[in-house]
Amino acid sequence: MRYGAGQGQGQRGRIVRERSVEQHLSRRVQAMGGRSFKWTSPGQAGVPDRLVFLPGGIVGAIELKRPGQTLAPLQLHVAEVLRSLGAGTYAGTLIE
Repeated sequence: MRYGAGQGQGQRGRIVRERSVEQHLSRRVQAMGGRSFKWTSPGQAGVPDRLVFLPGGIVGAIELKRPGQTLAPLQLHVAEVLRSLGAGTYAGTLIE
């Protein structure tokens, strides 16, 4: 994972939108033979952005952020609840 130089900035100082981070993740997951799905949960705020399924039964819930952003307290809580249930949860910025 690579983190940008400042709030919302990538390596070259350009603004990186969260949508761009999600598209990058989806391309990388597809290249690995997996699938990435946008996750929305009406009535439950704080759920991770994506569910990722990789070959070999690997499943993870991923919260993506622009470079320089951090998880909100509710997102941290939901990630902990998912981990307590045995789910893999991850957060980060995936821009190269």
